Amino acid sequence: MKKGIYYLPVFIMLLSIVFFLNSLLYLKDNNRYKDVMKRYVVTDKYAEGKSLCSLHPENLHGYEPLNRSVYNLKVLQSTYNFMDQGHYRPVTCIPRQKVAILIPYRNREKGLLTLLNNVLPRIHRQQIEFGIYVVEQIGGELFNKGVLFNAAFKYAMAEYTYDCVVLHDVDIISEDDRNFFTCGYHPRHLAVKVEQFNYTIPYADFFGGISNMPANIFEQINGFSNQYEDWGLEDDDLYRRLTVAHGLKIERPLANVSTCASVHHSRPHKHDKKGKLLDRCNIYINRPRGWAFDGLSTSQYIVEKTENKRLFKHILISLNTTQLRKDFVTRSRFKNYDSLPPVASWNGNTEMCYLALKLSNEKIDQSVEDLVQKSVNVPSHRRICIP
Repeated sequence: MKKGIYYLPVFIMLLSIVFFLNSLLYLKDNNRYKDVMKRYVVTDKYAEGKSLCSLHPENLHGYEPLNRSVYNLKVLQSTYNFMDQGHYRPVTCIPRQKVAILIPYRNREKGLLTLLNNVLPRIHRQQIEFGIYVVEQIGGELFNKGVLFNAAFKYAMAEYTYDCVVLHDVDIISEDDRNFFTCGYHPRHLAVKVEQFNYTIPYADFFGGISNMPANIFEQINGFSNQYEDWGLEDDDLYRRLTVAHGLKIERPLANVSTCASVHHSRPHKHDKKGKLLDRCNIYINRPRGWAFDGLSTSQYIVEKTENKRLFKHILISLNTTQLRKDFVTRSRFKNYDSLPPVASWNGNTEMCYLALKLSNEKIDQSVEDLVQKSVNVPSHRRICIP
Protein backbone atom coordinates (compact mmCIF):
# COMPACT_ATOMS: atom_id res chain seq x y z
CA MET A 1 0.00 0.00 0.00
CA LYS A 2 2.78 2.39 0.93
CA LYS A 3 4.66 1.49 -2.24
CA GLY A 4 1.63 2.55 -4.32
CA ILE A 5 1.48 5.88 -2.49
CA TYR A 6 5.13 6.55 -3.33
CA TYR A 7 4.44 6.03 -7.09
CA LEU A 8 1.39 8.31 -7.11
CA PRO A 9 3.36 11.64 -7.31
CA VAL A 10 5.47 10.23 -10.14
CA PHE A 11 2.34 9.22 -12.05
CA ILE A 12 0.78 12.65 -11.55
CA MET A 13 3.98 14.35 -12.75
CA LEU A 14 4.10 12.20 -15.92
CA LEU A 15 0.44 12.91 -16.60
CA SER A 16 1.09 16.65 -16.26
CA ILE A 17 3.96 16.45 -18.74
CA VAL A 18 1.73 14.66 -21.28
CA PHE A 19 -0.97 17.33 -20.98
CA PHE A 20 1.64 20.08 -21.31
CA LEU A 21 3.14 18.59 -24.49
CA ASN A 22 -0.33 18.06 -25.92
CA SER A 23 -1.19 21.71 -25.35
CA LEU A 24 1.99 22.74 -27.18
CA LEU A 25 0.97 20.65 -30.19
CA TYR A 26 -2.43 22.32 -30.31
CA LEU A 27 -0.76 25.72 -30.01
CA LYS A 28 1.55 24.86 -32.92
CA ASP A 29 -1.40 23.66 -34.99
CA ASN A 30 -3.38 26.84 -34.39
CA ASN A 31 -0.37 28.98 -35.29
CA ARG A 32 0.15 27.00 -38.48
CA TYR A 33 -3.41 27.58 -39.61
CA LYS A 34 -3.92 31.13 -38.33
CA ASP A 35 -3.79 32.43 -41.92
CA VAL A 36 -6.73 30.16 -42.76
CA MET A 37 -8.73 31.65 -39.89
CA LYS A 38 -7.75 35.16 -40.92
CA ARG A 39 -8.74 34.57 -44.55
CA TYR A 40 -12.30 33.62 -43.65
CA VAL A 41 -12.70 36.30 -41.00
CA VAL A 42 -11.68 38.99 -43.48
CA THR A 43 -13.79 37.78 -46.41
CA ASP A 44 -17.14 37.09 -44.76
CA LYS A 45 -18.97 36.08 -41.60
CA TYR A 46 -18.56 32.40 -42.38
CA ALA A 47 -16.09 31.90 -39.48
CA GLU A 48 -18.26 33.41 -36.75
CA GLY A 49 -18.74 30.98 -33.90
CA LYS A 50 -16.81 28.20 -35.64
CA SER A 51 -13.53 26.46 -34.98
CA LEU A 52 -11.17 24.73 -37.37
CA CYS A 53 -12.29 21.39 -38.74
CA SER A 54 -10.67 18.39 -37.09
CA LEU A 55 -7.51 16.99 -38.63
CA HIS A 56 -9.04 13.53 -38.19
CA PRO A 57 -12.85 13.73 -38.31
CA GLU A 58 -14.71 11.22 -36.19
CA ASN A 59 -17.18 10.21 -38.89
CA LEU A 60 -14.65 8.54 -41.22
CA HIS A 61 -15.64 5.04 -42.37
CA GLY A 62 -12.21 3.70 -43.29
CA TYR A 63 -11.97 1.12 -46.08
CA GLU A 64 -15.08 0.50 -48.19
CA PRO A 65 -14.97 -1.52 -51.42
CA LEU A 66 -15.66 0.43 -54.59
CA ASN A 67 -19.35 0.82 -55.35
CA ARG A 68 -19.44 -0.17 -59.01
CA SER A 69 -23.13 0.65 -59.50
CA VAL A 70 -23.49 3.24 -62.25
CA TYR A 71 -26.16 5.89 -61.68
CA ASN A 72 -26.96 8.68 -64.06
CA LEU A 73 -25.95 12.24 -63.29
CA LYS A 74 -29.47 13.28 -62.27
CA VAL A 75 -29.57 10.63 -59.53
CA LEU A 76 -26.11 11.56 -58.29
CA GLN A 77 -27.00 15.24 -58.17
CA SER A 78 -30.00 14.44 -56.00
CA THR A 79 -27.93 12.17 -53.73
CA TYR A 80 -25.07 14.61 -53.21
CA ASN A 81 -27.10 17.80 -52.95
CA PHE A 82 -24.55 19.36 -50.61
CA MET A 83 -22.60 20.30 -53.75
CA ASP A 84 -23.18 23.69 -55.38
CA GLN A 85 -21.81 24.28 -58.87
CA GLY A 86 -18.99 21.81 -58.35
CA HIS A 87 -18.01 23.29 -55.00
CA TYR A 88 -18.42 22.38 -51.32
CA ARG A 89 -17.55 24.10 -48.05
CA PRO A 90 -18.19 22.52 -44.62
CA VAL A 91 -21.11 23.98 -42.72
CA THR A 92 -20.17 23.35 -39.09
CA CYS A 93 -16.45 24.14 -39.05
CA ILE A 94 -13.74 26.09 -40.87
CA PRO A 95 -11.82 23.92 -43.39
CA ARG A 96 -8.07 23.94 -43.11
CA GLN A 97 -7.48 23.91 -46.87
CA LYS A 98 -9.16 24.66 -50.18
CA VAL A 99 -8.57 21.72 -52.50
CA ALA A 100 -9.01 21.68 -56.30
CA ILE A 101 -9.63 18.19 -57.72
CA LEU A 102 -8.59 18.11 -61.38
CA ILE A 103 -9.88 15.31 -63.63
CA PRO A 104 -8.83 14.92 -67.31
CA TYR A 105 -11.58 13.25 -69.29
CA ARG A 106 -12.66 11.90 -72.66
CA ASN A 107 -15.10 9.09 -73.52
CA ARG A 108 -15.14 7.71 -69.98
CA GLU A 109 -18.70 8.47 -68.83
CA LYS A 110 -19.05 5.26 -66.82
CA GLY A 111 -15.72 5.92 -65.10
CA LEU A 112 -16.62 9.52 -64.29
CA LEU A 113 -20.02 8.58 -62.82
CA THR A 114 -18.40 5.82 -60.75
CA LEU A 115 -15.71 8.22 -59.55
CA LEU A 116 -18.24 10.84 -58.45
CA ASN A 117 -20.39 8.28 -56.64
CA ASN A 118 -17.40 7.05 -54.62
CA VAL A 119 -15.19 10.10 -54.18
CA LEU A 120 -17.85 12.63 -53.17
CA PRO A 121 -19.03 10.91 -49.96
CA ARG A 122 -15.45 10.13 -48.91
CA ILE A 123 -14.05 13.65 -49.26
CA HIS A 124 -17.24 15.11 -47.81
CA ARG A 125 -16.45 13.20 -44.59
CA GLN A 126 -12.90 14.59 -44.63
CA GLN A 127 -14.32 18.06 -43.88
CA ILE A 128 -12.36 19.95 -46.51
CA GLU A 129 -13.44 22.69 -48.87
CA PHE A 130 -13.10 21.46 -52.43
CA GLY A 131 -13.98 22.09 -56.04
CA ILE A 132 -14.13 19.46 -58.80
CA TYR A 133 -12.97 20.38 -62.32
CA VAL A 134 -13.57 17.95 -65.17
CA VAL A 135 -11.66 19.03 -68.27
CA GLU A 136 -12.70 17.24 -71.44
CA GLN A 137 -10.74 17.15 -74.68
CA ILE A 138 -12.69 17.33 -77.94
CA GLY A 139 -12.04 14.35 -80.21
CA GLY A 140 -9.80 14.47 -83.26
CA GLU A 141 -6.37 14.83 -81.69
CA LEU A 142 -4.72 12.15 -79.56
CA PHE A 143 -5.53 12.43 -75.86
CA ASN A 144 -3.11 14.76 -74.07
CA LYS A 145 -3.46 14.45 -70.31
CA GLY A 146 -0.74 16.99 -69.57
CA VAL A 147 -2.50 19.81 -71.42
CA LEU A 148 -5.79 18.92 -69.72
CA PHE A 149 -4.24 19.08 -66.24
CA ASN A 150 -2.61 22.42 -67.05
CA ALA A 151 -5.90 23.81 -68.37
CA ALA A 152 -7.81 22.58 -65.32
CA PHE A 153 -5.25 24.15 -62.97
CA LYS A 154 -5.46 27.54 -64.68
CA TYR A 155 -9.25 27.50 -64.67
CA ALA A 156 -9.47 26.46 -61.00
CA MET A 157 -6.94 29.02 -59.76
CA ALA A 158 -8.77 31.76 -61.64
CA GLU A 159 -11.91 30.90 -59.65
CA TYR A 160 -10.53 30.43 -56.13
CA THR A 161 -7.24 30.71 -54.29
CA TYR A 162 -6.75 26.98 -53.80
CA ASP A 163 -4.10 25.77 -51.36
CA CYS A 164 -3.84 22.28 -52.81
CA VAL A 165 -4.42 20.49 -56.11
CA VAL A 166 -5.34 16.81 -56.55
CA LEU A 167 -4.39 15.23 -59.89
CA HIS A 168 -6.97 12.49 -60.36
CA ASP A 169 -7.22 9.98 -63.21
CA VAL A 170 -10.79 8.96 -63.94
CA ASP A 171 -10.11 5.21 -63.77
CA ILE A 172 -8.34 4.88 -60.39
CA ILE A 173 -10.46 5.55 -57.28
CA SER A 174 -9.50 5.54 -53.60
CA GLU A 175 -11.45 3.10 -51.44
CA ASP A 176 -10.57 4.59 -48.04
CA ASP A 177 -11.61 7.99 -46.68
CA ARG A 178 -8.53 8.02 -44.43
CA ASN A 179 -6.51 8.61 -47.59
CA PHE A 180 -6.78 12.39 -47.24
CA PHE A 181 -6.88 14.66 -50.27
CA THR A 182 -5.42 17.59 -48.30
CA CYS A 183 -1.81 18.54 -49.00
CA GLY A 184 1.20 18.37 -46.73
CA TYR A 185 4.48 20.19 -47.22
CA HIS A 186 5.63 17.75 -49.92
CA PRO A 187 3.98 16.25 -53.02
CA ARG A 188 2.10 13.06 -52.16
CA HIS A 189 1.31 10.00 -54.24
CA LEU A 190 -2.04 8.63 -53.02
CA ALA A 191 -2.53 5.58 -55.27
CA VAL A 192 -0.18 3.14 -53.55
CA LYS A 193 -2.12 -0.16 -53.69
CA VAL A 194 -3.92 -0.23 -57.03
CA GLU A 195 -6.17 -3.06 -58.19
CA GLN A 196 -4.91 -3.16 -61.78
CA PHE A 197 -1.35 -3.59 -60.50
CA ASN A 198 -2.30 -6.42 -58.12
CA TYR A 199 -2.53 -3.93 -55.24
CA THR A 200 1.14 -3.02 -55.39
CA ILE A 201 3.22 -0.20 -56.85
CA PRO A 202 4.20 -1.25 -60.39
CA TYR A 203 7.64 0.34 -60.07
CA ALA A 204 9.42 2.35 -57.39
CA ASP A 205 9.00 5.78 -58.98
CA PHE A 206 5.40 5.34 -60.09
CA PHE A 207 3.43 8.59 -59.67
CA GLY A 208 0.22 7.94 -61.60
CA GLY A 209 -3.41 7.52 -60.62
CA ILE A 210 -3.97 10.01 -57.81
CA SER A 211 -1.48 12.53 -56.43
CA ASN A 212 -1.56 15.95 -54.82
CA MET A 213 0.72 18.87 -54.06
CA PRO A 214 0.48 22.48 -52.85
CA ALA A 215 -0.63 24.77 -55.67
CA ASN A 216 2.59 26.78 -55.51
CA ILE A 217 4.65 23.63 -56.16
CA PHE A 218 2.62 22.82 -59.28
CA GLU A 219 3.49 26.31 -60.53
CA GLN A 220 7.13 25.96 -59.46
CA ILE A 221 7.68 22.85 -61.59
CA ASN A 222 5.76 24.42 -64.50
CA GLY A 223 2.98 21.84 -64.31
CA PHE A 224 2.81 18.95 -66.76
CA SER A 225 4.65 18.62 -70.05
CA ASN A 226 2.44 19.29 -73.08
CA GLN A 227 4.32 16.85 -75.31
CA TYR A 228 3.06 13.39 -74.29
CA GLU A 229 0.25 12.30 -76.59
CA ASP A 230 -1.83 9.20 -75.95
CA TRP A 231 -0.84 7.12 -72.89
CA GLY A 232 2.41 6.79 -70.98
CA LEU A 233 5.33 8.70 -69.44
CA GLU A 234 3.54 11.98 -68.66
CA ASP A 235 3.31 11.01 -64.97
CA ASP A 236 6.92 9.86 -64.99
CA ASP A 237 7.96 13.19 -66.48
CA LEU A 238 6.05 14.94 -63.67
CA TYR A 239 7.84 12.77 -61.10
CA ARG A 240 11.19 13.76 -62.63
CA ARG A 241 10.23 17.46 -62.53
CA LEU A 242 9.46 17.15 -58.84
CA THR A 243 12.33 14.98 -57.64
CA VAL A 244 15.25 15.34 -60.05
CA ALA A 245 14.80 18.87 -61.36
CA HIS A 246 13.60 20.44 -58.10
CA GLY A 247 14.84 18.07 -55.43
CA LEU A 248 11.44 17.60 -53.80
CA LYS A 249 10.55 14.65 -51.61
CA ILE A 250 7.60 12.42 -52.52
CA GLU A 251 5.44 11.18 -49.66
CA ARG A 252 3.01 8.27 -49.65
CA PRO A 253 0.28 7.40 -47.14
CA LEU A 254 0.36 4.16 -45.21
CA ALA A 255 -0.39 1.15 -47.38
CA ASN A 256 -3.40 0.12 -45.29
CA VAL A 257 -5.27 3.37 -46.14
CA SER A 258 -4.19 3.80 -49.76
CA THR A 259 -6.09 0.97 -51.48
CA CYS A 260 -7.47 2.03 -54.87
CA ALA A 261 -9.85 0.25 -57.22
CA SER A 262 -9.66 0.35 -61.00
CA VAL A 263 -12.47 1.10 -63.43
CA HIS A 264 -11.71 -1.02 -66.46
CA HIS A 265 -12.15 0.27 -69.99
CA SER A 266 -10.79 -0.21 -73.48
CA ARG A 267 -8.69 2.21 -75.49
CA PRO A 268 -10.54 2.74 -78.77
CA HIS A 269 -8.06 5.09 -80.41
CA LYS A 270 -6.31 3.75 -83.50
CA HIS A 271 -2.93 5.15 -84.36
CA ASP A 272 0.70 4.33 -85.12
CA LYS A 273 1.51 2.84 -81.72
CA LYS A 274 5.15 2.19 -82.53
CA GLY A 275 5.68 5.76 -83.69
CA LYS A 276 4.07 7.26 -80.62
CA LEU A 277 6.01 4.99 -78.28
CA LEU A 278 9.25 6.13 -79.88
CA ASP A 279 8.14 9.75 -79.79
CA ARG A 280 7.31 9.70 -76.08
CA CYS A 281 10.54 7.91 -75.24
CA ASN A 282 12.58 10.36 -77.29
CA ILE A 283 11.03 13.35 -75.49
CA TYR A 284 11.45 11.74 -72.08
CA ILE A 285 15.04 10.64 -72.52
CA ASN A 286 16.45 13.61 -74.42
CA ARG A 287 14.67 16.56 -72.79
CA PRO A 288 15.30 16.24 -69.03
CA ARG A 289 15.38 20.04 -68.72
CA GLY A 290 12.33 20.55 -70.88
CA TRP A 291 10.30 21.45 -67.78
CA ALA A 292 11.67 25.01 -67.95
CA PHE A 293 10.14 25.81 -71.35
CA ASP A 294 7.40 23.19 -71.71
CA GLY A 295 4.47 23.07 -69.35
CA LEU A 296 1.98 25.27 -67.57
CA SER A 297 3.58 28.46 -68.90
CA THR A 298 3.44 27.35 -72.55
CA SER A 299 0.25 25.27 -72.64
CA GLN A 300 -1.99 26.24 -75.58
CA TYR A 301 -5.63 25.30 -76.02
CA ILE A 302 -9.03 26.82 -76.77
CA VAL A 303 -11.82 26.74 -74.19
CA GLU A 304 -14.83 25.81 -76.30
CA LYS A 305 -17.42 25.66 -73.53
CA THR A 306 -17.76 25.80 -69.74
CA GLU A 307 -20.71 24.61 -67.69
CA ASN A 308 -21.39 24.75 -63.95
CA LYS A 309 -23.01 21.43 -63.13
CA ARG A 310 -24.08 20.70 -59.57
CA LEU A 311 -21.32 18.15 -58.95
CA PHE A 312 -18.47 19.59 -61.02
CA LYS A 313 -17.28 22.34 -63.33
CA HIS A 314 -17.14 21.05 -66.90
CA ILE A 315 -14.55 22.65 -69.19
CA LEU A 316 -14.48 21.54 -72.82
CA ILE A 317 -11.26 22.33 -74.68
CA SER A 318 -9.67 21.76 -78.08
CA LEU A 319 -5.98 21.73 -78.86
CA ASN A 320 -3.56 21.53 -81.75
CA THR A 321 -0.85 19.01 -80.88
CA THR A 322 1.08 19.70 -84.08
CA GLN A 323 1.45 23.36 -83.14
CA LEU A 324 2.39 22.46 -79.57
CA ARG A 325 5.20 20.27 -80.90
CA LYS A 326 6.44 22.91 -83.37
CA ASP A 327 6.64 25.51 -80.61
CA PHE A 328 8.41 23.03 -78.34
CA VAL A 329 11.03 22.20 -80.97
CA THR A 330 11.62 25.90 -81.62
CA ARG A 331 12.14 26.64 -77.93
CA SER A 332 14.40 23.58 -77.60
CA ARG A 333 16.67 24.89 -80.35
CA PHE A 334 17.00 28.46 -79.19
CA LYS A 335 16.64 28.18 -75.43
CA ASN A 336 19.75 29.33 -73.58
CA TYR A 337 20.47 26.19 -71.59
CA ASP A 338 23.18 27.96 -69.60
CA SER A 339 20.46 30.01 -67.92
CA LEU A 340 18.57 26.91 -66.76
CA PRO A 341 19.16 25.17 -63.43
CA PRO A 342 21.10 21.94 -63.99
CA VAL A 343 19.31 18.59 -63.76
CA ALA A 344 21.20 16.03 -61.74
CA SER A 345 22.56 13.04 -63.63
CA TRP A 346 19.94 10.30 -63.38
CA ASN A 347 20.29 6.86 -64.89
CA GLY A 348 16.56 6.33 -64.48
CA ASN A 349 15.72 8.16 -67.72
CA THR A 350 16.00 5.10 -69.95
CA GLU A 351 14.85 2.72 -67.21
CA MET A 352 11.63 4.64 -66.59
CA CYS A 353 10.92 4.85 -70.31
CA TYR A 354 11.25 1.12 -70.72
CA LEU A 355 9.16 0.26 -67.66
CA ALA A 356 6.38 2.72 -68.46
CA LEU A 357 6.08 1.29 -71.95
CA LYS A 358 6.04 -2.26 -70.65
CA LEU A 359 3.30 -1.24 -68.24
CA SER A 360 1.19 0.09 -71.12
CA ASN A 361 1.05 -3.49 -72.50
CA GLU A 362 2.21 -2.20 -75.86
CA LYS A 363 4.52 -4.22 -78.09
CA ILE A 364 8.17 -3.37 -77.39
CA ASP A 365 9.96 -4.01 -80.67
CA GLN A 366 13.66 -3.69 -81.50
CA SER A 367 13.48 0.00 -82.39
CA VAL A 368 12.14 0.84 -78.93
CA GLU A 369 14.67 -1.50 -77.33
CA ASP A 370 17.46 0.33 -79.16
CA LEU A 371 16.18 3.72 -78.06
CA VAL A 372 16.13 2.81 -74.39
CA GLN A 373 19.41 0.89 -74.70
CA LYS A 374 17.59 -2.31 -73.76
CA SER A 375 17.66 -1.20 -70.10
CA VAL A 376 19.96 -4.06 -69.19
CA ASN A 377 20.82 -2.51 -65.84
CA VAL A 378 17.27 -1.99 -64.56
CA PRO A 379 17.34 -2.83 -60.83
CA SER A 380 15.15 -5.79 -59.93
CA HIS A 381 13.05 -3.72 -57.48
CA ARG A 382 11.79 -1.65 -60.43
CA ARG A 383 10.42 -4.74 -62.19
CA ILE A 384 7.59 -5.38 -59.72
CA CYS A 385 4.41 -6.41 -61.60
CA ILE A 386 6.02 -5.77 -64.98
CA PRO A 387 5.17 -8.57 -67.44
